[in-house]
Amino acid sequence: MKKYFYLIISLTLLFVFSSYGKQKDETPEYVRPDIFEGYNESTLIFNADGSITEIAMQDYNESDVDYTGLKSYVESEIRDANSKLGSECIAMTDYFDDSGVIKAAIHYTDINSYNYFNSVNYDMSGFDPDKCDIRVQLDETVDASLTDATYTDAEVETDLVEATFTDASDNSLKRSSEISKSYMMLILDDKVDVKFEDGKVLYYNSYVEKGKSDNTVKSKGDGKAVIVFEFNYAY
Repeated sequence: MKKYFYLIISLTLLFVFSSYGKQKDETPEYVRPDIFEGYNESTLIFNADGSITEIAMQDYNESDVDYTGLKSYVESEIRDANSKLGSECIAMTDYFDDSGVIKAAIHYTDINSYNYFNSVNYDMSGFDPDKCDIRVQLDETVDASLTDATYTDAEVETDLVEATFTDASDNSLKRSSEISKSYMMLILDDKVDVKFEDGKVLYYNSYVEKGKSDNTVKSKGDGKAVIVFEFNYAY
């Protein structure tokens, strides 16, 4: 009887340890999150800490460009830019060649480093009507030969016209003077999708299209796009 008792104990322990080993082997491997998931177009993501994540996508299948060495080229350009800027403020965080469709994620610590690397002059600051209002010409110049001329032919009288914005909440129109200066403002002129991570779009001008969610818009690329937004800061 004792003999069978020890045999049962031994078989039970063997089963327990073999099951433990099998469970350990069946633990799924860690899969790194796909940063490109959900993005079908190039997108600029503005983060609450002032940094920018650029999701760049380009299809080279119908192009004569040799894209095979593109990653090395971009990495070299980033190293050169960081060297000139004096800090590691630009980094390529992901890169994927999807059968000729190149996807890259580049992180910038601020808009200045983005402007430098991409040779653009985007403006992100507090809302300022002076940056978006327009001066328009009222009259032709006065002939300077007239004795009572008050303007030379090189001077033009202008008037300041307030910019108009679409309210993202109800599609109504708002003048620049009706918008609080406590909000943030982004000005750019390229065609690109824009997303404010943990933020919300409040107003936008006629060169912008509303996105599918309340924190996304599309800059049309045919004029100076102005987007008024706010971040959901956690205090």
